[in-house]
This record gives sequence, C-alpha cells and structure tokens, in this order.
Amino acid sequence: MQRWIGVFFLFLFLTGTSAEAAMTDDQKFGLLEAEANHDFNMGGDKLDFATHSPENFQWREMNEAVHDFDATEMFSSFTLRWIGYEPVNRDKMEIRLYSAMLNPNRVAVAADYARLCGRVWKTELSFGTQSDTLDFGEVVAGDDSSGEMIVTRYSIFRRGDELLVIRTTFEAQSFTSYNNAIASFVGSVTFDQPLGRDPITDALVSHTIAIPDGKPLAFRLPASWEQPNGNMQGSLNNTTAQIYVDTSDPGRNLGILIVSTVAPNIDGLDAKSTGSDSYLPQKLEKASEGVAQVMFENLMPKVTVSLDMLSQGAVDDLGVVTLADKRYQFKASLKNQGKEAGVSVLLTIGAQSTVIATSSVSPYPVSLHDIGTGMHGTFVDFVVQQDITKYWQDVAATLKQ
Repeated sequence: MQRWIGVFFLFLFLTGTSAEAAMTDDQKFGLLEAEANHDFNMGGDKLDFATHSPENFQWREMNEAVHDFDATEMFSSFTLRWIGYEPVNRDKMEIRLYSAMLNPNRVAVAADYARLCGRVWKTELSFGTQSDTLDFGEVVAGDDSSGEMIVTRYSIFRRGDELLVIRTTFEAQSFTSYNNAIASFVGSVTFDQPLGRDPITDALVSHTIAIPDGKPLAFRLPASWEQPNGNMQGSLNNTTAQIYVDTSDPGRNLGILIVSTVAPNIDGLDAKSTGSDSYLPQKLEKASEGVAQVMFENLMPKVTVSLDMLSQGAVDDLGVVTLADKRYQFKASLKNQGKEAGVSVLLTIGAQSTVIATSSVSPYPVSLHDIGTGMHGTFVDFVVQQDITKYWQDVAATLKQ
C-alpha cells in the first residue's frame, strides 16, 4: 500500500466571498490521517485506492464519461467514478471521484489541473492553492451565484499518465461541521499499488548547455520539444543559448529559451548584482525583459513585442543557493499580429556572477484550448526550473567543500 499525505486548506468559510478572520498558514494547511475504511475501484490499478470515508456516507458507483474538458485536448478520457454523500444532508457536502487519462503531449502540473476544474465547473473564486510537486496539487474555490457561498476543494493526484480527481463540495456555512471529515478523506488516501516507473517523466529527453566558468547544465524537455531550423544555439562572448519549440502543437505556440552568460553581458546587470545590491530589483526586472525580447527576436524576428509585467516573485528553493533569483510573468502584445501571449522568465545569478535564465512563451489564455496549451508550457517551466535548482544546489555544495 502506498501512502499519500493530502494537504488541507483549513479556511473559516462563511457565507459571502471572504473569511471573517484571517487564518494562519498552520490552519490553512493542516494535515489529518485516519484509518482507511473504504476501498474505491477507479477503473485501473494505478488509481485504485482506500481512504477514510466520512461517517454515514453513502457511495454510488457511476462510471459516466465526462466531456466538459474535451476542448482542452488535455485528456483522452475523463470519467466520473463515484458520488458520495450523507443521505439526510446531501445539500451540505458531496464528494465526487474522477479518473482521467492524460494526453502525453499536453501534460500539466497537478495544481493547474485543479485550477482547470475550477474554471470549467464555474467555481472561479479562488481561496487558495497548494502545489509542492508535479504529482499533487489542490485548489479551494467558491461560487456564490446562487446567493449562497458554495465551496469546492479540488485535490489532484497524478500517477504516471493518469489522474485521480477528488471534488469535494460543501456549503460554506457548514464547513466547521465537515472540516475534519474532508481533511481525513484526502489526507488518508492510500493507493493499492506502488506506481513503479513514471511514463511521463521517463519520456523526458535530457539536453545540455555550456555554462561560462562552470560545468554544463543538464535539463529535461518533452521529446516533442525540438530546436527549430536556424536555432540560435552557439556561444559568443561568454554567452550560450538554445531555443526549443513544441513540435506536437500544430501552431508552434509554445517555446522556451535557455541562456547562460555572465552578469555584465545583460543590459542592466553588473558584477555587483547580488542580494546585497539595493538596486537589484530594478536591474532584475530590466534584465528579465531583455531575456524575453531575445527569445522573441529569435522565434519571431519580424514581430514587434511590448511587455506588461503581471507578477514577480522569488523562488523559494533557489534563494538559499543563488545570489539572486526571480520569476516574472508578462503579458506580451504582438503588435504586428494583433495577438497576445503569456511570457514567463526565470532569472538566476550564482557564483562568479554567472547568469542562468529561461524565457517561455504560450498563448494568452482565452479559449479552453489555449488554457490547456499554456498549462503544458507551465509544466515545462516547472521541470526546467527543477533542473536549474539542482544545478545551483550542486554548485553550492562544491563551494562548501
């Protein structure tokens, strides 16, 4: 039996769109385990599991195809397997269990599947997201269109090329009556069989890029991500760069630039661009825009691009092994084409003022298909960020020797 520990969002939900009092992180992300008392056949060995079912719950096996996500092309199948509820209080809380088979060319991060469920099933008031790995993620969302706040917690387990989706819906005003039951149901999930090999991560292809004054960086991409003709791969003035596009997407809407150089080679940065530099935030923002423009100049050389920054933030795991790091999200206006795109830039500065950066592009999320395409781009960003983090961790360990 394989144990999964679910993470529970312990919010004080009331009627309305906000909580009456602020919750601490310990309250939001509490953990509860209980003895499993119910087995669930999910249509395949990978997803069959046992957990602690709420007291007095009645379960109905459904096995009904769901087509709500067809336009995303994220899944080859999506099936409602079980509905559970307390017969005398069905309007207070209900749990639905789904299985899904993934499209291997459009895999996403687990929490993004949860966000997609919230969007498609019209629960778009976000109360929190938890995403620690590629394989598990949760979103708590709400809908008050009926005049009463109905809250849904989406818990996603990825097991290879299959998903378990737990959709728990409850009245906000009844939350305190059911919080322990919900936490125990997700927190006690135990799969019947160990996963073994993961066909999604096993299929990733390893690449390398030279790093100035350092060992090469190894990074992984899906097999369908290839270097286009006329790729800028090469080395010039202590700068190396490679560009890849997703050839499985007919429109070639996804691409990523990986570049390494030394800080003075990037407009706005210099050898003093470290965490102690009071002007670092402005320097990094300017540099991130420059990295994005380099990507567009090579992917779309005839297109004029303007960038509007949407958000920025440090990357937790990188902060302890780099001199500086930031992740930036931009909205790009492709003026010659009258289109918009989403851009994500990761900028890291490590030992000897060495810079490793990435810039990725995806369609701006308008249609469900665009949303699915962008979700796969985020998956690629996540995997490459993992590899860059490992690189800087290895560098830091070597410097300590």
